[in-house]
Amino acid sequence: MKITKRISSLLTALCVAAALAPSAYAAPSVLSGAQINKIAYGINEYHLQKELYDGMQNIYVAEVDLTRDYIEVEALFSPDGVSRRSTVLNMAKNSGSFVAINADFFQTSGSDSMSATPTGTLVSDGKLLSTPSLDEGVCATAGIKNDNTVGFSYWSQNITLTAPDGASTKIHHINKFYDDGGLILITSDYSGNSIGGDYEIIVNSEGVVTDSFQNAGVLKIPDGSFVIASNTYTNTFLADHFKVGDKVKIDYEITPSDYKDYKMAVGGGTLLVKDGAPAEITHSTGIGGYNPRTAMGATADGKTLYIVTVDGRADNAKGMTLSQLADFMLNLGCHNAINFDGGGSTTYVSKTIEEAEPSVKNQLSDNYQRPVSTGVGVVVNKSAWEPISIDLRVDQNETFVGGAREFKVISTDVFYNESEIDPSLVSFSVKGIEGTWNGSVFLPTSAGNGLVTVTYGDMTAEEELLVYESPTAFEFSPSTYTGVKAGDVLNPSVYGIAPSGSRILISSDEVNWQESDGIEPTNGGIRVLNPASDSYKAYIGDMYAYIGINTSVIPSGSRFIDPLETNTLDKNTKIAVLGELGADTLYKKVFASPQIAADVNQSGADAAVLFGKSDGSKLNSVVVNGTGYDEKTVGDAHIIRIDNSGGGISATDESQWSRLENALSSAYGNNIFILLPESYYQSIGGYYDRARFDGLTERAASNGKNICVIFKNDRDSIYAQNGVHYFGVSGTAGISASNAASLKNYRYLLLGADEYGINYKLVTPLR
Repeated sequence: MKITKRISSLLTALCVAAALAPSAYAAPSVLSGAQINKIAYGINEYHLQKELYDGMQNIYVAEVDLTRDYIEVEALFSPDGVSRRSTVLNMAKNSGSFVAINADFFQTSGSDSMSATPTGTLVSDGKLLSTPSLDEGVCATAGIKNDNTVGFSYWSQNITLTAPDGASTKIHHINKFYDDGGLILITSDYSGNSIGGDYEIIVNSEGVVTDSFQNAGVLKIPDGSFVIASNTYTNTFLADHFKVGDKVKIDYEITPSDYKDYKMAVGGGTLLVKDGAPAEITHSTGIGGYNPRTAMGATADGKTLYIVTVDGRADNAKGMTLSQLADFMLNLGCHNAINFDGGGSTTYVSKTIEEAEPSVKNQLSDNYQRPVSTGVGVVVNKSAWEPISIDLRVDQNETFVGGAREFKVISTDVFYNESEIDPSLVSFSVKGIEGTWNGSVFLPTSAGNGLVTVTYGDMTAEEELLVYESPTAFEFSPSTYTGVKAGDVLNPSVYGIAPSGSRILISSDEVNWQESDGIEPTNGGIRVLNPASDSYKAYIGDMYAYIGINTSVIPSGSRFIDPLETNTLDKNTKIAVLGELGADTLYKKVFASPQIAADVNQSGADAAVLFGKSDGSKLNSVVVNGTGYDEKTVGDAHIIRIDNSGGGISATDESQWSRLENALSSAYGNNIFILLPESYYQSIGGYYDRARFDGLTERAASNGKNICVIFKNDRDSIYAQNGVHYFGVSGTAGISASNAASLKNYRYLLLGADEYGINYKLVTPLR
């Protein structure tokens, strides 16, 4: 196996879930809104609850990547034999399946409630355990060959028994109950015993009759032998033509003729989809109308298998007709699909990566597990922590000549567990740039676009590294210290500004401080000698930057120094937040609004949040404005709009609370921006609403979410509290409409987000 990967980590790529090929992990549109659960790398589970086909539906879909050599699809049946029923959950546990469903219809014996045989085909590891239904063209079979070729078709059978005297007759079934007076062949896979017919002969592995019985009841089948039985006195073929020692000749005509090449095959009902179109319904007796359904299908290339259950017979689960199920399978992307036994048999079992044992997930229509004859299971033949891929990571894939970068190699197993691997087995190489390696640390000696490759066994991963000759500028973070005393040692981080605008962490050893009585250089920073509120200058070559020192603590109400604030925004996703800029003067309409829009467009903002009467018609980005609850994911940012325009959140719409709580816990990614069209201070809805709001947002922040609350305000304000950032935006409030020059003070907020977090800067576009 060779897996090549660039830039983004494997786990991040997998978590951007939801394209029809499992390797891309994006759900088809018919599964829009489904909850996605990880089973294993190559197996995704979708749980869909929505209005579909004239009613509420509760649907489970397992998407299986058949190209993964460690994933096997198996035919399931009771370990006690083909003639015994078992629940899907027990069959899943017995086989080690991570996903399992019921399969074929079945016929019970009548005398024993747990005794039943499948209506149609059952093949396991090339062995025919149950013959296709005699109703040719009515009940279909689904199977997978040893080469992973998937087949959906109508199988048929013609089995002829010939006696030594040349007389011949038909064997109607293998390992089934029979009610037509025909002969049946019973192997030890049936249950270890015979069926107990009126007349039976035992045949050994060489095809020789070793014994015969009349009305002997159930017989123990000797190892390697099988039984041919008749259940009526009128069918005397066995007694008339065979005696002990005779040679038995059996000719099997099974279509397809290569059935022994199938590692699994199970019978079912009608084909739902054939060659990319709805199939003719051939089997519907007794199962028409809206009912629980079980189905399986595959894409045209045979690389993706879909396992589906649709619940029914409940207020929240209407079920589907066969034609609706066919349409659903087509919309999943199935080129061929089959209907399995449904109704009370419909059962979906799975084990996600968070669970220790498989469990029934769907809503059983009879409120209990009906024992069934056969099933389909998906098995993962890989142990935990056995790596199937590696990923190459670096904190920042940009640097300058001489700027070292350490690369970390992470392995991932089929259950998404990550671990660092043995560094002694890792080898690194680089193309496009020059440099030296010290273990996993690379020191570039030339500029250019580099490609770093790591090899671990037969697996490889790649990461781009962009190396600049030198920075165009540099800056300190923080850029200002407050409450400084004599003897304090300050160690600000130093960032070089690349030609692209990226901020790249560089070594403080390159910084030379201008001589001053107030400070002296120390290891990696400066020591304060004579504290005074002043700015101090530092150089890297011909470039210089300042650091501010304030001897007093910033008074209450003043703007705080925020480590998230930056002069250069280099995040993947940018969100521009514009305070109100109503076009109430000619200057605003003709000059200010277009200029601000042009600045936002030039910033590369992916979305623009507008408050009040701001005009967004000239913006290139996604525009978010208005009132009412709304959610929108833009790149690495999840935007939630809460409506507090009616005097508070509860007063406007009480249902927003549950939607907000759900969004904070299930939103994609960790960067959440909450918008309030009115002031957080004045219109959130009083003490109880504010306490409730703060509790939800602060709990989300404590769970690792980056929460920003953005609201319309009468003045610009920025502060942080208990891990939550609050941004009040004023727009043109307080700016004189009669004084065009005062609009130069208009500022908007530019927020950045990516997988590593958020930052922001304030932009004054009209200066």
